[in-house]
Amino acid sequence: MANHLSSYGELLAMTRDDLRKDIRVQRMLVRRMRLGIELKKEKDAAKYRREKRHLARMLTALENVGAQAPKVLKAKPKSRKVAPSASAPKAAVSSSNSSSK
Repeated sequence: MANHLSSYGELLAMTRDDLRKDIRVQRMLVRRMRLGIELKKEKDAAKYRREKRHLARMLTALENVGAQAPKVLKAKPKSRKVAPSASAPKAAVSSSNSSSK
């Protein structure tokens, strides 16, 4: 049965089958509440929104169950920064002089 106080972490800890069962129950609850609101039997529209958000949270958790394996970060290659050498400014100066000749 869906626990309305379950956090996202608790949803991720559930098995896929248990989560699917809870989603089925939650969908039925949301449908009944929507119908009740439309027929003016249900007065608490805020509760409907909370239940709908909880269903969305459950569906998101279902997509991410099993994807929570620890990610192995690859080491980024060190970028080689070339220090300006003493010959670089001279080359720029000499090329400008040679073009004027």
